[in-house]
Amino acid sequence: MRDLWIKKCGDISYDEFEAAYLNNTPHCHYCGITTEQIQQLWEMKPKLTKRGRGRKLELERLAPNEKYSNLGNLVFSCYWCNNAKTDTFTEEEFMKVGAVIKEIWEERLGKNGLNKDYPDNL
Repeated sequence: MRDLWIKKCGDISYDEFEAAYLNNTPHCHYCGITTEQIQQLWEMKPKLTKRGRGRKLELERLAPNEKYSNLGNLVFSCYWCNNAKTDTFTEEEFMKVGAVIKEIWEERLGKNGLNKDYPDNL
């Protein structure tokens, strides 16, 4: 967490950043996937992404032009939503995309963990 603060939010105190970070619910703001569900996906598919990125939630700026030090503008986002949203979509627009991604995660994860029919090539 300290490395993330140094890299993104060095112009505010670490204590402020830590409090905001710990107050956010640890799931993707857009699709709702949790850290535990992300871990399940990686355990089932060790090569889930080409670059190996996506093993944890990332900090996302709702308004992309705001500084990371604007703590009210920060939420957690999974790699896939954060990568797809880029700086192009508003929060409201991307919530619609996140709803579709959520449906896909639910299909892949099933109700009690990973869906056994989850294709090997995905």
